[in-house]
Amino acid sequence: MRGRTVRFPYLPRRFSTCTQLSTPLLLTPRTLLLPTRNIVRLSAQQRRNLTNGSGGVVGLKILSLHPAIVSPLVFAGLVCSLWAYKCLMLVIFQNKIIYMPGIPLGSRQEHIEDYALANCGLQWREIRIPSTNGVVLAGAMTKIRMRTRRNPPAAGGALLNPQDIKRKKRVIIVYFQGNAASTPPRLPFLSSILSSLLSSHHSGMQLNGIDEVEEVEYTLIAPAYRGYWKSTGRPHQRGIEEDGLAVFRFLEQGGYLTSASSMGPSDCNASGGDSRPTDSGSPSDERRDQSVQLVLWGQSIGANVAMTTLANYLERRDAGMQNGRERRATKANSITDMVRTLPIPSAVILETPIMSVPRMLIELYPQKWLPYRYLTPFLRNWWEMDAAVRRIACRINQKKDQTVLCQNSDRIGKILILTAEKDEVVGKMQGDEVEETVKRWFKDMTQVRRVVVRGALHVECLTKGQGRAEVLKLLQEVSNY
Repeated sequence: MRGRTVRFPYLPRRFSTCTQLSTPLLLTPRTLLLPTRNIVRLSAQQRRNLTNGSGGVVGLKILSLHPAIVSPLVFAGLVCSLWAYKCLMLVIFQNKIIYMPGIPLGSRQEHIEDYALANCGLQWREIRIPSTNGVVLAGAMTKIRMRTRRNPPAAGGALLNPQDIKRKKRVIIVYFQGNAASTPPRLPFLSSILSSLLSSHHSGMQLNGIDEVEEVEYTLIAPAYRGYWKSTGRPHQRGIEEDGLAVFRFLEQGGYLTSASSMGPSDCNASGGDSRPTDSGSPSDERRDQSVQLVLWGQSIGANVAMTTLANYLERRDAGMQNGRERRATKANSITDMVRTLPIPSAVILETPIMSVPRMLIELYPQKWLPYRYLTPFLRNWWEMDAAVRRIACRINQKKDQTVLCQNSDRIGKILILTAEKDEVVGKMQGDEVEETVKRWFKDMTQVRRVVVRGALHVECLTKGQGRAEVLKLLQEVSNY
């Protein structure tokens, strides 16, 4: 039987004709996957064109597969392609996946005033902190003062005379947020903590029978990472580390001394006593006994940011001292001179911390047959808690060899680790690992405490009474140092 000659438009001209004995060929790539009964035969001249002198094919091979095999192969190829595509997207867009400043929608357009009614009467104001590469960080700051004395005046009595104050304390709290949302929605929770802190602090001062007038000023700064809220730039680990150092420079330069509203306990936590609003800094502040306490507070990945920032700051500070770039110590005439170099934190709060981003990846995808756990070599964001704690401990102890445990390191103060009992993001094992890491590198430090907040989800530690009480207790202890 004489066949028809057809042409393949995707083959070279001299190879584009063939002769078929039975079924006509379709001019599509599936022509190469016809059943075995549809034999494609070439003429003698075409065979000579396709082969070399020894008979070997040099240009074209015709593949024939059974129909039962085609569908599984196509399905398997599609699955493998999608899998590889997802892995590639996880690596390329990891910054978009880890840092979510736009969730929920509209987070970057929020304002402090939107939450004014829920801030327990505290007045927050927006601040700007310059960072590296032209990035400017936005942040929120509030300043609260309370003056106490053993025998408070009757209702309607005269305010305390600033000259009567014998001692003044400053407690600076730096709050590092998690990886999602913006700063304003967190202010109501922080405001409630501060208001409760002032009430409990006042009661404690009276019970201790302090006969002299004392003033305690609390300053809470909540910076937004680059790319979050109203901060410029895009978030990534190296940039956020620079943002943390920029916040520390802001404190060193006395940025927290700028005028801010100050007030005592509000209607959220009503209490009696001589706790009254006072004005901000005055010249007489410089002539009184002053002490500065630093508290670092990080939530979720913000706990890793806080510890990494502290490690970077201590290393750069020591490097500057070794190179002779630090300023010579002078007699402190003002609080700005006293905090030229920030003190070691009196307390650190690690709220639902993670061990590292690779550890989170393994916890989210525990199956070994999934490829995601093997993508860690391609990560650009690590946030390792173990490395940060090791660097802090060894830097404080002035050890050059960071592989040696720092058993006699200076006191970093108290460390509170808060984990949520029903945490849907960070598993219990990571909380155990963080606790073990901190205790291991600060072997002689007995002030490490781990608290599991009952019934709390990942972001609910401060909404539960147990979590709030633990934070208040720690901050009150800091103010009593």
